[in-house]
Amino acid sequence: MSKIALLGPAYLTEPLKACGIDAVACDSGPAGCAHLKALLEKREHAVVFITERLAEDFAEEIAAAEEQDLNIVLLPDHHGSLGMYREKLKGLIHD
Repeated sequence: MSKIALLGPAYLTEPLKACGIDAVACDSGPAGCAHLKALLEKREHAVVFITERLAEDFAEEIAAAEEQDLNIVLLPDHHGSLGMYREKLKGLIHD
């Protein structure tokens, strides 16, 4: 279980396929959600990166996948951050 996956738009995923990353082009929340479920079933990936703009469309499913011990990292895209990854980090840090 040392594979890395990326769910996001084609302009990000296509170049990363050459690096050995399982990059899946997704342009909508339903498509991203379906691919996330497939990755969760396979249990082959150590971490899954998802762009924030895509992730905002299926945040509940992402939370459910994390509950099943899938490591998910949210990334900003070229439009900038939506703040989702910062909120997630805040939740991991305890005072």
